Amino acid sequence: MRLRSYYTPNEILINQYTFGHEWQLPDGTEYIGLYHRYVPTNEIYSEKQWDSRKSKKLTEYRELPAMNKSYKQLQPDLKTTYESFTTSITVPLADDYTAGFVSRYFIKRINSTSVYEISAETYSNFQQKLIDPNIHVAVEIKWYITGPVNDVVNESFTTYGVTTKNMEEISKAVKTIPELSKHLTDLIQFYTSLDIYVPKDINLK
Repeated sequence: MRLRSYYTPNEILINQYTFGHEWQLPDGTEYIGLYHRYVPTNEIYSEKQWDSRKSKKLTEYRELPAMNKSYKQLQPDLKTTYESFTTSITVPLADDYTAGFVSRYFIKRINSTSVYEISAETYSNFQQKLIDPNIHVAVEIKWYITGPVNDVVNESFTTYGVTTKNMEEISKAVKTIPELSKHLTDLIQFYTSLDIYVPKDINLK
């Protein structure tokens, strides 16, 4: 199912077409035909627009080795060894703001420049090699969201601000995913002042 139940028309690219070697169906079959994309979540589904009865989630096409392909043709019901990954949107919770940071996870295909944010569960699947580590790389970063925005210099020591700490996290992560520096350009994304109270349940008064 889609990550969100509703998208505005401006958030959907409909009537896209692929001639192949671009997307694949959940069973690993190469997909050729019409598809549509949801921009905020970067989800891609078959059909020119959403059809709850027909639309199937598409992922980046992965060419199977000739031997694997022949074996799969002999046993079409055999599932591939690895799972595909789904993207996720980070939403800091009250506990994250109390801690001062939120853990974020990113993944990319080795032969692609596209970087995708994923959930902690998906990152765990990657670490357990449920997602093919031969063609993917992934990284976890600590993203700071409270505290001083800029460095505070005192006579005896310096308190590093959110901007500096997030830059440091990115500098470590780009050793694994170089494209991440272009993906994370807002160094104070999700930032809030500690003066703002964030309830655990927004429905509580």
